[in-house]
Amino acid sequence: MSQKFKNELLHFAQVANKHNVVKVVSPLERNCDVLGKAGKPDYALQVFMAITNAKKNAESEEREIHKVLTKKEKAKIVSEIKAERVALLALPPAPQVNISPAPQLGNLNPVSLCGYVSNKFPKISAIPEFAGCTPTVVSVTDIYTALYPLANMNPKKMSDAELTRRNTLTKQLRTQFLKMVNSCAILADGDLALFQLTDVAVKRTPQKHDGKPATPVFRFDYTKGRGALGVVIDRVPNVKGYTIWFGTGDFDKQTWNWQSGPQRQVIEDQTPGELLNVIVIANGTKKQSDPSNPQGGNVPFN
Repeated sequence: MSQKFKNELLHFAQVANKHNVVKVVSPLERNCDVLGKAGKPDYALQVFMAITNAKKNAESEEREIHKVLTKKEKAKIVSEIKAERVALLALPPAPQVNISPAPQLGNLNPVSLCGYVSNKFPKISAIPEFAGCTPTVVSVTDIYTALYPLANMNPKKMSDAELTRRNTLTKQLRTQFLKMVNSCAILADGDLALFQLTDVAVKRTPQKHDGKPATPVFRFDYTKGRGALGVVIDRVPNVKGYTIWFGTGDFDKQTWNWQSGPQRQVIEDQTPGELLNVIVIANGTKKQSDPSNPQGGNVPFN
C-alpha cells in the first residue's frame, strides 16, 4: 500500500468519524489492504467525496429553505383571488365590522417570514380595493427580495455584517408588512369577507350578548334529602344566572318565593310530600328570558 493512499485513507477516516459515518469507515478500514494492493487509491477518494456531498445535502435538507414563487404560481394565485372577488361582489352586502389584522409575525423566523409574506403579496395585488395601501406592495416586496437570500444562508457561515443585515431586514419586513395589511383593513371599509381574500388572520370581534336568552329547560333532583328539592337547569348560552320561582298552586308573585343562582340549585326547608311548582327564568346581560313552563315535583321525605 502506497504512503499516499494510506494518508488519503487516514484523512477520509478522520473526516468520516467526525461526522459519525461509522458504517462507511469500518468497511474501508477492513479492506484497506485489498484496496491498496488493487492499486485503487482513487476509490477511497471517490467514497470520501460522495460522503462529503451527502453531508452537505443532508445539512441543506435539515435547514429550512425559502423557495421563491414562480411566475406561474403567482399568476395562479392572482387568478383564483380575482375569481373569488367577482363571486363575492355578486352577493348582497355584508354588515360592516371592525377589522383588526393579526398575522402573528413575531414568532416567524426569517425563512418562515419570507414564505408567509410572499404568499400574501399576489393576493393583495389582485384586489383593486387595496391598490392604494400604504406602504405599497411593491415597497414591502423590495424588503422581502433583499431578505430572502440572507434568510436561506447558513447562519454559521454568515459574517457579522450579513447577520446584522438579515436581522435588520427581518424587523423591517415584519413592521412594514403589518402596516400594509392594516392599511388594507382600513380600505376594506368593514367588509370582512373582502379582507379575508388576503388570507391574513384577524382578531375576533367580541360579541355583545345583550339580547333575550332562550327559555330554560330544567328537571328535578330528588336526592338532596328531606324537605329539599334539587333543580337542574340545562345551560343557556350567555347568561349570568338563573332565577327560580317556587310555590304551591298557580303562580302568584305575592305568595311564591324565589331564589337566584347557577345551573344547579336546591330549594330547601320545604314540607315533605308537598307538590311544589317551579318556574325558571334565565338572566341575560340586559334582559331576562321568558318564564319556563311550570313543573311540579313532590318534596322528598328523605
